[in-house]
Amino acid sequence: MQGEQTAAEIRTAVEALGERGRGYKYPKQIREQVQAFVTERRGMGVSWDEISAEVGVNPATLVRWCDGNGGGVEKTPAAFKAVSVRDDAAYSATDGLVLVSPLGYRVEGLGVESVVAVMRALG
Repeated sequence: MQGEQTAAEIRTAVEALGERGRGYKYPKQIREQVQAFVTERRGMGVSWDEISAEVGVNPATLVRWCDGNGGGVEKTPAAFKAVSVRDDAAYSATDGLVLVSPLGYRVEGLGVESVVAVMRALG
């Protein structure tokens, strides 16, 4: 199988680098080969641990290199969303105030200062 040959070639290249640990970077070329291999294997449903054993790179390193999404595709950062601020004297500090955080926390019925305190406590 071609994948096994590729895994063996990658593993040989990784082993030729010698012992790797925290702070020792892998060459860009090897990292890119590993990312391409991981993308292919994850697409087949192969686990991180199995791929790690095939190529000789720690599973946590593989996940970090591939951003945890099964391939080397960069995630698009979340964009800011447009908001409008109402300057309406008819609204008090608690009327209709609803805040939904990016993590899904929903806060209703509190004043602005209280919402800020709650969101800081939630992180």
